[in-house]
Amino acid sequence: MKPVPLLKVEQLSQLIRALREEKGWSQAMLARELNTTQQAVSRMEKDASGLAFARVYEVLSVLDTQLAVEPRRPFEDSIEAW
Repeated sequence: MKPVPLLKVEQLSQLIRALREEKGWSQAMLARELNTTQQAVSRMEKDASGLAFARVYEVLSVLDTQLAVEPRRPFEDSIEAW
């Protein structure tokens, strides 16, 4: 899968489902890896907007994916100026 820009939180649900399907996993298989239920995975794939950031990292890690952050436009100041 090529890099996917997430511009809206609603896209996270679609991404999780696509990554799971790309691995050939069922929701139950992903649930086992995350130590949760199939119903929780189903809810995540319908609306991930309420997921804690740490949980997002955990889901992406289990799906062998990393999160990368890049500016939409060049910074006027350096990150050290924050």
